[in-house]
Order: sequence, then structure tokens, then C-alpha cells
Amino acid sequence: MRYSQGDRWDLLLLIPMKSYADYYCAERVLKRTQMLKESQEKLDALIAWQEDVFVYGPPLTELQKAFNSSAFFHVEMFDAPAGKQPELFNEREMENAYLKALKRPENQIFVRDAGASWDLFTIGAYRDLKHFAESAGS
Repeated sequence: MRYSQGDRWDLLLLIPMKSYADYYCAERVLKRTQMLKESQEKLDALIAWQEDVFVYGPPLTELQKAFNSSAFFHVEMFDAPAGKQPELFNEREMENAYLKALKRPENQIFVRDAGASWDLFTIGAYRDLKHFAESAGS
């Protein structure tokens, strides 16, 4: 997913990992190391800054369903004041209830477990830019 706003990053890769144990098992670490070895020079030429974040999010099947029928994605990152992360998550769920009532696509919510400075991010999946910009009454 290419990010088209902001000055810190312009590419988002979502990689399902099942669990930390699975992600860091010797076989997967070796596979990632081999893949990077083949492309590290090319990546270094293209990447000025990189950040990894580990998140909990919707089931993979739910994401695939939303993403497979979409070509435009609206990504938002959110920071909560200290101790207010549950309230931030609740606000995103309330936003989804509102979107659902309007028959608009709901956002996929991802909550940070490790990495990054923000607490959660959402991805709204739309057919195209026009679909994203439609008014609630359309």
C-alpha cells in the first residue's frame, strides 16, 4: 500500500505473523535473511527511513475481503494521551458504528503492540477516490 501524504514514509507493508514465536522461528528468520541478502542493495538505494511496528488487528480473512475489492485506502495514525489508549480504541469503534449506520465501509483497526510512536492506526478500504469522497447520503 503506497502512502501518499506525510514526510516520514510512503510505503506500508502488512505481513501476517500469527505469533511472535512463529515469526521469529529459525526457519522464518533464515528465509527473511536470504530474501534480504538478495535485495538489500536495491532496498538501501530506495529507503531513507524505515520503521517496524507490530500490531494486533482484524482476522486475515476479514482484511482480504476488504482489500481485495478495493483500490484506494485511507490510512490514519492516532496517538492517545497517557492512559487513554482504551478510550482511543473505543472512539474508533464508535466511528465504525457510525460508518456502518451510514452504509459506508468500516475502518480496519490495528493496535500497536511494539514499535512506532503511535498507538493505533486504521485503514479504510474503498473502490476508488470517488468512493472515499462520496457524501453519506450517496
